[in-house]
Amino acid sequence: MRVEVKIPGSVEAYAVDERGEKRMASEMLWLETYLCGVLRAFNYSDDQQSRIVGCRRFNPITSTEAEHKFLDAAERLFSRGTL
Repeated sequence: MRVEVKIPGSVEAYAVDERGEKRMASEMLWLETYLCGVLRAFNYSDDQQSRIVGCRRFNPITSTEAEHKFLDAAERLFSRGTL
């Protein structure tokens, strides 16, 4: 996923495929991006993991609603076999 912001002017969000070509950013790709971000936040929150300079650690699940959103995304993507 890429998001290009041009100041002043516009914002363009798109996906890049394995050949480096632009593709439309579908709802399912955004869902995969969200789930990937949450899983990476969990992975990097462990003190035993290798430290990355400048990486901010945070808890991505801070409410019941966020937990439901995460579990729904995981269930939807798991059943598609994209994890």
